[in-house]
Amino acid sequence: MKRILVAGTARSGTTLLRDILLGHPKGVAMPETHFFNESDEDILFSDKMTAEEKWNHLKSGNHLKVLTDLVDPDGLEKLIHDSDDMIDLFLNFMDYYGAEQQADFWVEKTPPH
Repeated sequence: MKRILVAGTARSGTTLLRDILLGHPKGVAMPETHFFNESDEDILFSDKMTAEEKWNHLKSGNHLKVLTDLVDPDGLEKLIHDSDDMIDLFLNFMDYYGAEQQADFWVEKTPPH
């Protein structure tokens, strides 16, 4: 899966660039996830919390509900298990989404990322 992260300052054309890239029929993007603003590594990688508690943590974020639409608590636990850290988890989420959409690449454009 190819990964494209679009970064730039506000009003610099990042949305336009994302939209141009998505003109390709094999590309996908999610709405802005704000994954790193709204999720907590200590919670997601905790051995003391159940898969459902971790999933509910993501679901409580304003933008992260889009991620919980992709996986159930057990699916989230598998993604966490297959990840070394938050960056790896984010990339695994996005790769999972791209594969579900049968895409060749995904584009992410969340300004704080």
